[in-house]
Amino acid sequence: MEGMMLTIGHCHLRNVCNTRYVIDFLPRVSNVKVWKVRLEAYEEVNKLFQNSSSDNDECFGRFLKSPDLLRKMVMDNNVVAQEAGISAICSFLEFGGSNACTKTRSQIISAIAEKGLGSTRPGTKQKSINALLWYIELDVPDPVIESLLPALSAKLPKLVAGVVAALNEIYSNFGCKVCPPKLVLDVIPQLFAHADKNVRAETTILSITLRSYMGTAFDTIIFEKLKPIQQKDLAKAFEKIEGTPTPKRFLRSHQVQIAETKTGLEDVSMIDAQEVSSDQLDAFDLIDPVEVLSKIPSDFKSRIESSKWKDRVEVLEEVLTEFKYPKLKNDDYMDLIRVLSKCLKDANIQVVTLASKIIEKLGSGLQQDFHRYVSILISPLLERTKEKKQSVLDAISAALDVCFKFSSISELLEPTLQYMSHKTPQIKIESSRYLIRCLKQTETIPKKQEIDSIMQVSLRLMSDSLAPVRDLACEITATLVKIAGERQLRSYLEGIDSRKTKKIDEYSSSCEVKTIGTKQKSGGAYLQKVSAPATFDRNGLLDSAMPAGQSLSATPNMSKTSEPSLTSRKLASTSTTIPSKRGPSSPLKSSTATGKMNLTSRTLKPTNSQSLNRAQCTTPSLNSSERELFESLKAEKLEWNQKRKEIQSQLDTKTEEIARLNKKLDDQQARLTEATMAVKSKDIQLSRLQSDLDQSESKIRELQYQLQQALSEKVAVKEEPNDNFNFSLQKLETLDSKSDLNRRISDLSIHNGMEKENYFGSNTGGTTSTRSKFSSGLYDVDSNDDSWRKAAEVTNQLKARIEMMKSKSRTFNQL
Repeated sequence: MEGMMLTIGHCHLRNVCNTRYVIDFLPRVSNVKVWKVRLEAYEEVNKLFQNSSSDNDECFGRFLKSPDLLRKMVMDNNVVAQEAGISAICSFLEFGGSNACTKTRSQIISAIAEKGLGSTRPGTKQKSINALLWYIELDVPDPVIESLLPALSAKLPKLVAGVVAALNEIYSNFGCKVCPPKLVLDVIPQLFAHADKNVRAETTILSITLRSYMGTAFDTIIFEKLKPIQQKDLAKAFEKIEGTPTPKRFLRSHQVQIAETKTGLEDVSMIDAQEVSSDQLDAFDLIDPVEVLSKIPSDFKSRIESSKWKDRVEVLEEVLTEFKYPKLKNDDYMDLIRVLSKCLKDANIQVVTLASKIIEKLGSGLQQDFHRYVSILISPLLERTKEKKQSVLDAISAALDVCFKFSSISELLEPTLQYMSHKTPQIKIESSRYLIRCLKQTETIPKKQEIDSIMQVSLRLMSDSLAPVRDLACEITATLVKIAGERQLRSYLEGIDSRKTKKIDEYSSSCEVKTIGTKQKSGGAYLQKVSAPATFDRNGLLDSAMPAGQSLSATPNMSKTSEPSLTSRKLASTSTTIPSKRGPSSPLKSSTATGKMNLTSRTLKPTNSQSLNRAQCTTPSLNSSERELFESLKAEKLEWNQKRKEIQSQLDTKTEEIARLNKKLDDQQARLTEATMAVKSKDIQLSRLQSDLDQSESKIRELQYQLQQALSEKVAVKEEPNDNFNFSLQKLETLDSKSDLNRRISDLSIHNGMEKENYFGSNTGGTTSTRSKFSSGLYDVDSNDDSWRKAAEVTNQLKARIEMMKSKSRTFNQL
């Protein structure tokens, strides 16, 4: 019956075009065992989605009410049918709209992560990733990424690698501004520690994608959690990143906004992606804040007020250790700030240094929330700049820079100007340097009242008795000129002498500011290039080789400078105040006046470069075009000097770098030499050990040979007494007197038997048997015979031989 229904259903799926019938029949088809029937059903449903008229079509309704049908398509056991089912889900999302996303997301994403991303078929894996991208585009990315993260803890390595690859596609297509990277930054160190190399490789690709969008913020967060070798490999891979990428896909809500602004644009995909590219993220926004106030020692106040400086230094070091985190929780630090402000006045410089470092860490950890503590700290910090030790001064300067970074120049200007007029020269110098740093870093133009206050103090410092203070005052003025423009400061610049004006021009030409709207100029201050400058020789001088009859005034394409420098303005104003000598009133006087000079007339001798320039400006031979040429040449000279300084600075930098590299090379060569000497020493030791080993082996062989010789002699000794004894018995048996012979042989056998028993131990069987023979009367010999002397001699010989064998045995035992 089931087979018949299956056949009928199969035929209907192939031939019937009724949408409702196909949809109603799909739940029964998903439970059948024949995979081809399921495959064809998934393909028919995919066609229905693609041919739908709108996202409200009836083909979507059944699946919106029963998302389990889509989940069964993803979880299909047959890989071919599964791929067709995931393809149908992609069409369902593409043509079903936001409802198809939000109402099926919770059931489908987990199934895709479990079965689709871990598939061995590339097509199935890619279609699974496409389905995830559709879920993100139709709504928001956070639920999708959060649903994928649990799969990263799976035991199957290919599933983990597939999920990491899917996350890489998500961030590569939408960018880190749409998809918050904080969701995956915590698991990246764990993925780098995975045992499977494919997982680590996919994690490296994901890290490169995140780094291209985040910039150095990725390094700040991740590198401290990785091994040194992993840091080195990632840094090498990051060097190949070129610029910030642009997203390839946009959220549907974003597309609507762009379509509204881009009226008349038919295809949203043709929108300039550069306009919606994500900026590099700030690492501070991606870090969780850490609460540190509770970690400060409970006896902090008592120890910081101790009369012993070691106690104060020790407790400040403990506090500094707790402020190591990059982001701190925004608590009430007012009590701590007051204590640190008091520490800045301490007589011990270590206490001052540690307090300044804590202020810097606190400012960096709070950032904008540090703003309310700046007014309490700025005056004690400026007061302490009187220290001349560079390490202390560096810590105080870093704390001052943090105060400005998270406040504004308006809040810091009044105390800074106050300490710029301090009686201590060191405080005056460091306060002026601090104001210069603030002016260069500020992004807003100071108010007119603030500019007036700065210029009043700067003009007073230009007449200071110390040269560094005068130079800093000129640099402050030049920075203000670069920010606000010469026009706004013209009333102050008119009273400055030419030497200081020239120095202001030099500082202004090399000054770089961050004020919004300020135009950076590479040449001298407020000097513009002429369209056709004069030619110069290789030494930078005006080339005198001009065509005959062509004067300076006839130089073509010569345009006026739009705004002369401060020095040229000064010269122009002085040239108008000094009247020139009156010319002759008659032709006669004019003809005589041109021939010779009136000796009675008094002339002012040019005592310096200013008077010389004034004389050149008032010379009648220079007309307006020549003066314009002179000004243009002066501008080009200033520009050339500036470029020369830049090239010299680059050369000095390269020289220092070469010196540093040479020093590093020398250190490496020294280490290599030490390593080589160590290797040679080890080789010598090895050769000596090998020689000792050979000698030992030779000695062992010699001892073994001696042992073998001794053993052979011992065996010979054991065998030799029996032979001698038998020989003695044969000689004794030949004696004539049997009775005497019996007595002597009995005595000899007993004596020899005892000696042999003492020497040979248990090997006396032969002697004992012989003794028994003599005692039993087997050898009946006359003991009164005269031949007993021969037996005695044999006995003595045997004794001597036994003693000799005993001595050899003792020698052998000693060996």
